[in-house]
Amino acid sequence: MSYAVAFAYMGRKLTGKGTAPTHILGIFGTGFTFALNYRLIADEGATNAATVVYLLPVVSITLGAIALGEQLTFRVVAGMVVVLVGVGLTRWQKRTSSPSAQVTTEASPNGQSVV
Repeated sequence: MSYAVAFAYMGRKLTGKGTAPTHILGIFGTGFTFALNYRLIADEGATNAATVVYLLPVVSITLGAIALGEQLTFRVVAGMVVVLVGVGLTRWQKRTSSPSAQVTTEASPNGQSVV
């Protein structure tokens, strides 16, 4: 949505007025996006951050159906389900871990760690 607003604004207010405002918008917009992306990777990991890319077509198709009245065919809905299941599986695997895989440490009376 930010790109759509930025392009509309640039088309109305900035075209034909030199390139400085347009370079400024590109630097700040792209810089902000990269900062958010790196933060997402640091917080959630690379695999989970990559799932955002897979969700973009699902959101776009859904918005097209709601806002523009575009028809959803069985193949499109099936594709959306496959994408959502795939993204769900990446999240589900992260949350589930076997209790035996978790290692706990306790301090012994002499101050050494015991596993």
